[in-house]
Amino acid sequence: MKDATWKKEEGMYKSKFTENGKKVTVHMDKSGNEMEKGYYIEQSELPQLAQDYLKKNCTGAKFEEVSKSG
Repeated sequence: MKDATWKKEEGMYKSKFTENGKKVTVHMDKSGNEMEKGYYIEQSELPQLAQDYLKKNCTGAKFEEVSKSG
């Protein structure tokens, strides 16, 4: 893990960092319990059904971030 940043958001703590070359976001409660973890991925890494849906229903849209829960 490197380049970790932390901030308090909506009563929880949010950390962003790089792990094994992937950008990661983790939300923790005030006791330090992990509540949610997400990995930023390339749009091409989405399941094919999701890619097909976006291509059909969101033509021309530009996505700044794509993530998956982990």
